Amino acid sequence: SFANNGQFASAGSMSLGTGTFTNNGTLRIGSSPGFSTVTGNLALGAGSVLEIEISGYARGVDPGYDALHVTGSASVGGTVNVVYQGAFTSANVGDAFLILTSGGTRSGAFSTIVPPPTNLGDAYVAGGDANSMVLQRGTTFTGVRIWNTDSSGAWTTASNWSGGVLPTAGETVIIDRGPLGNPVVTVSGTAVAGRL
Repeated sequence: SFANNGQFASAGSMSLGTGTFTNNGTLRIGSSPGFSTVTGNLALGAGSVLEIEISGYARGVDPGYDALHVTGSASVGGTVNVVYQGAFTSANVGDAFLILTSGGTRSGAFSTIVPPPTNLGDAYVAGGDANSMVLQRGTTFTGVRIWNTDSSGAWTTASNWSGGVLPTAGETVIIDRGPLGNPVVTVSGTAVAGRL
């Protein structure tokens, strides 16, 4: 296990086996922005500050946004600081960023989300399901359905989606498994989503 009470930056993997990475300091993911993996569990405590850099809409790469995968369970809390990078100056209301996925369960909630200092008018909210956490531009979380497998498959197979439920017309759909995943989603018949 490892506890951070200062500043910790990661652009790769942190291997803790079955241990827990506990953050009560500042955690910076990726390489402006990038993707990091915690092999083990993650606990973002009440004093945690998670910095999420956004320079585009691709998960875990630049241009794109910071993303973290935890192989075990993830407990979230504390503050998220949103930072815009490069030419990225604003996101549209409803835009969603899949910032955390876990192989185990995900629990908790962020107490504060600080808007980017370069655009204080861009408010963000967070939401998710039992295995993920999403930042969404706006003041109300409108719902997100996430493709939850690295494998290709059919849109109409409920088990391919978060919560085992097919997307609905009002939900934002995210099909982005990060820099290493590239599933092909087959659509036959009718498929609905609020945003893709």
